[in-house]
Amino acid sequence: MCGVKEIPDFSSEIWHQLNREPLLEVLESSVPKSKRLGETTFHIAYSYDDCKYVLQNSDLFSADGERQLLQATESDGIFPNELLSFRNDWQARKIRQDLRYALKELNIPSIVQSDLTSLFKIFSKINETNILNASTIAFDVSIDVMSTVLGIPPSLLNVYTAWAYSNCRADLDKKLHILLEKYYCSVNVTGLAMKLIERDWHVKSIADVICWLSRASLRTLQRSITNFLFASTNHRDFFTNLQTQNVEEFVHEVLRLYPPTSALARTAISDCNLGSCTGVQNGENVIAHVGLAQLDSNIFTNPYEFNPFRERENLLAFGWGSHSCLGEKLAISVLNNIALNLLEAKVVFDFAGPLKKLDSFNFFSWTELPLKVKIRKG
Repeated sequence: MCGVKEIPDFSSEIWHQLNREPLLEVLESSVPKSKRLGETTFHIAYSYDDCKYVLQNSDLFSADGERQLLQATESDGIFPNELLSFRNDWQARKIRQDLRYALKELNIPSIVQSDLTSLFKIFSKINETNILNASTIAFDVSIDVMSTVLGIPPSLLNVYTAWAYSNCRADLDKKLHILLEKYYCSVNVTGLAMKLIERDWHVKSIADVICWLSRASLRTLQRSITNFLFASTNHRDFFTNLQTQNVEEFVHEVLRLYPPTSALARTAISDCNLGSCTGVQNGENVIAHVGLAQLDSNIFTNPYEFNPFRERENLLAFGWGSHSCLGEKLAISVLNNIALNLLEAKVVFDFAGPLKKLDSFNFFSWTELPLKVKIRKG
C-alpha cells in the first residue's frame, strides 16, 4: 500500500483520534501516490512490508528525508544537514557503529535497573490527593536516565536540564558543549562518554555526540514513557494482572499500538518501485508511516485491539536497519523497569482530567496526561 489522494491536515482532529481507522480508510481508498507538505512532495508507504523495506534499504533510501520531513511538519527547531541522524556517508556509518558497540558494552538494562533516582521521581509524588501530569514526569525521568547513560556529571545536571527544557536553545547549547568538553578532560568520566574516551575519541567529538544523542532521544524517551503510562491506565485490567514474566509482552504491545514515533522519512537515491507505489524517482522522498504499518491487518490480527499476548512481530516504531534508533534498547529497558516498580508498589492510575494530544504528524503522544495515583489493596 502506498500513496494518498487527500489526507486531512495532519494536525487535524481525525489524526488525533485514538482509533486511527478513519485515516487508514482514507489512505486505502486513494489513488494518486504523493502528498505535498510545504514545499516538499512525499510518497507515503504505510503497509508493514513497504515501511520495513524503506527503512532497512540504505542502498536505495538515505536518511536525509527525515530532515526534510521534520522541516516540512515541525514549526520549531533547526535541522542542519550535518546532524548524524540525516547522514549516510562512510564516516557517519563508522560513528554509528562505534556508538552501538559502546552502548552495548555499557549493559543498559543493568544501568537502568540500578538508576532508581528516575523511578523515585514517580513514587516520591505518590499522594492520592495529587494530580500529576504524566508527560512532565516522563520528561524528568528521561533527563535522569539519559544523563546517567551518557555520562553527564551531577555538577552539570542543572545546565543539562535547562538545556533540555529550552529545546536546545543556542546559547545554552554552546554553554553545555564547552562545559562537557572541559569535564571530559578529567579522570572521573562515566557512561557512554567513558567508553568513547576508551576508543580514543577527541573530547570535542564526544561532547558533540552526547548533545546530538540527547537531542535525538530525550523527547522520544519522554513520549515512550508517557504512552506507557497512558496504556497502563487505559488498559488497567491487563496491567494489574500482569505477571513479572509478561512485562516485556505488555511493553511490546504498548510500543506497537502507541508508538512514540509515527512517521519516518527517507530520500530515494535512485529510481525505484515500492510495492504498489511505482515510479519513485531519484531525489524524491518517501514517508514510512510506521504508526499505520503497526496496524497492518496482514501482519497483526485485530490490529486495533490491545493484546499483550498476541504473536510478537518486530516493531518499526524505532526504525529498522542501519538508521534504527540507537536508544531503542534503552527505552525498552526503562519501560520494563517502570512497569516492574509500579507492579511491586501496587501503584495504579486514574485519568484525572482532559487529555491533550501532541499536535504532530511525526510523533504520537500526549502533552497533557493528568493522572491520579491510587494504591491497590491486597
